[in-house]
Formats: sequence, C-alpha cells, structure tokens
Amino acid sequence: MLDRYLNNNELNKKVLKELFDLYLNPSFGTLKQKEIDLFIFSKLIELGYLKKDVFDIVSKLKITRL
Repeated sequence: MLDRYLNNNELNKKVLKELFDLYLNPSFGTLKQKEIDLFIFSKLIELGYLKKDVFDIVSKLKITRL
C-alpha cells in the first residue's frame, strides 16, 4: 500500500531517524500515543501518502471525522 511512496531512500532514512529520535527521547515508552499518532500523520503527508485534503485523509486513514 505504501510502497510507491517509499521510493526516496534519503527521505525514508530521515523519517526513520526522526521516529527513533522522537520515540527514544527522553526514554523508551514514555511518549504518549497522541504524540506518536501526530508524528506518523505528519510523516504520511511529508512522504506524499496523504494530501492536505479532508476527503483524502478520512478515506485513506479509514476514519469518520477529524
């Protein structure tokens, strides 16, 4: 599903490093679920999987409202 959006190795490395930095600081397991969700959401936009369009977001994330 995400394969066609993961074709930029440098961007993929950057996003993965940012995820590790976020998740491991200040320590493993202290991050709130909401913070993780917001990070992943912003990276899905950065990678081009999501557009900044309400219909696109609710359909691809299979949610009923924002």
